[in-house]
Amino acid sequence: MTNSQADDVERLLLTLKLHGVFPEVISSAKKPQNTSKHFQELLSRYHVKAEEAVSIGDNYLNEIAPAEQMNMQAILIDPAGKAEVRENTKVVSTLSELFEEIKAL
Repeated sequence: MTNSQADDVERLLLTLKLHGVFPEVISSAKKPQNTSKHFQELLSRYHVKAEEAVSIGDNYLNEIAPAEQMNMQAILIDPAGKAEVRENTKVVSTLSELFEEIKAL
């Protein structure tokens, strides 16, 4: 889920060799206003309980706060490591740490 336009997202995914990795991409998501709505739709579509889902992002207001409010798990990428988060949210400072957290889930 991103606020970027679809063509920009497609180009970025191709450049990073991630095209086809995600089963669904939501562009022009209008985060944070519509983040919870998008989460709800995804949870329903994939028959997943909020507690079983995880939101990963680098913007607390756009990706993490809505997840916390819905009792989802969350991982905030915060290189400074100074963000205050709820107990169901982990904070990592690097992508390497992120991958370790994902393995632990």
